Amino acid sequence: MTVLFRRHLLLPATPEGHLLMLALLCAIPGISCDSYIIQNGVFTPCPLSYNLTGTTPDSRLITLDDGNYLYEIIGPEPVTFGTLPSWLHATSSLSPGSNVHAVTTLSADADAPLGTHSVGPFTIFSSQIAYSDACEDVTVTVTANGSADFSIAASGDVEIGDGDQGEVTVTITRLSGFDGAVDLSLNNLPAGISGVFVPTTIQSGATESILTLMNNGAVPGGYQIQIVGTANNGSVATEDYAIMATKAVSAGWHVVQEVSDVGQFVDLDCPSSSVCYAVGSASGGGPAAYMTTNGGQSWTSLSNLGVTSEAYAVQFLDEMTGYIGGFDLASETNGYLLKTTNGGTSWTNVGANMPTNLAVRALHFFDANSGYAAGGANAPSDTTKVMYTADGGANWTGLPWTGFSSHVVLRLYFWSINEGYVNVDTNSGQSPTFHTTDGGQNWILSTGFSGWFTDVSGGLGVAGTNTLFSASSPGANWSTEAIPGGTAFGVTTLGNRTWVAGRSGGAFVAFKEGGAWTTDWNPGNGSGINELVDIEMFSNTEGVAIGRNFMARRIPE
Repeated sequence: MTVLFRRHLLLPATPEGHLLMLALLCAIPGISCDSYIIQNGVFTPCPLSYNLTGTTPDSRLITLDDGNYLYEIIGPEPVTFGTLPSWLHATSSLSPGSNVHAVTTLSADADAPLGTHSVGPFTIFSSQIAYSDACEDVTVTVTANGSADFSIAASGDVEIGDGDQGEVTVTITRLSGFDGAVDLSLNNLPAGISGVFVPTTIQSGATESILTLMNNGAVPGGYQIQIVGTANNGSVATEDYAIMATKAVSAGWHVVQEVSDVGQFVDLDCPSSSVCYAVGSASGGGPAAYMTTNGGQSWTSLSNLGVTSEAYAVQFLDEMTGYIGGFDLASETNGYLLKTTNGGTSWTNVGANMPTNLAVRALHFFDANSGYAAGGANAPSDTTKVMYTADGGANWTGLPWTGFSSHVVLRLYFWSINEGYVNVDTNSGQSPTFHTTDGGQNWILSTGFSGWFTDVSGGLGVAGTNTLFSASSPGANWSTEAIPGGTAFGVTTLGNRTWVAGRSGGAFVAFKEGGAWTTDWNPGNGSGINELVDIEMFSNTEGVAIGRNFMARRIPE
């Protein structure tokens, strides 16, 4: 005779009020049973799914949507599970005073990993018959424990002028083993202020996003906005953030930042209209290096260079890959050439691979692999002044410089790998310029130039005078042109305009277009804004410049 055994696992009511039961149907005792969920008379196969969500500060409990975390088994048979993870616990016992059903509780530790996990199988035991593998497993989903499983932090408060923008670094710190994605959004934005996250979702394994806040006519004043993070498990964290909206700033040049710890900036390079690097010497000695990621609106110090000597040259091929070179001026030793491939997050001294201790004063790279580094010391024994690498600094070739051992290379520029020029200082009041057409194997003296370059850009150079020097090719002689109104220390070209920066009582910026010179900035004596040493332009109306210890920015019309 066939005997039908039936055991019911009574689950809490669903939000719709439906009663869920787990029925174990066994045709013959001792043989594994089929398992079903009974809902409104309909039999549905296992497995079962539960959510673990927190109701106390120190644990997460298994629940259904109605908040219960218990399930009952009709009959005196406790439930046991197979091997459970260390963070999940199951207890099963008869209800007090009852011999008709057992109550099983599942709970999770506070550090339970969020996500979906398969546990089990569970087995219902009877004093007479074991009903094995009633369900192959139970799926539990661990969700938030009342508070968020991550925290949010944002970089320093930002001031945004009308028509301007500012960048904020938003960082999340994951807690309790959580490693899911977090979506970012904003609350409490005042009228006229908008914001964009890049990326809008911080994926698993990542921790940062850049928030760009834009002021498009907000009423001047202080505001507090809210940065909201929503995890893929539903966990939410917020960070209150203060911003200051200021009135519109007129177009043109403005000093945006002064840096008291810088003794002298000497070189500036901008791989894009957003990212720029400025290098020089610190006021107390050693390197000074600053970068901007918002087109010169604000600058931050790079304190991770790992060198103790002054910086004299910087070049970036793009926003990620670049070089900084320098040496100790007093001893003309401790030369270095630092390379980054992650936008300045970390640096490697590829100058250590040079066969001599080259005091790096000038750079020119064509791509991430091939480029020149030049400089040297005044000592006659230091006969290597220019080096070339074809593998990003892993190996270097010293170029011939016989007969010019006392020369120090100050600036260089190459039109191509083979054709270029160097400007040198003989330490005796002479500053000749040499050109090469065979990649530095031979050097030929150029004519028409006097002094030493403070800056070069293509075939243009300035030497701390009111003269612009130009050469159409490496082999050509230099021609000169007067710069009206000021002394130039920096030069750059963009489109049909040639820009120079320097001093004329105070800071001085001028440009030439169509043969005519126009003064673009001259705050004059008494302004407290001294000379500019270098300039980079992003367009005819927007650019950046550096002074001895300050940064300036041209706000577009």
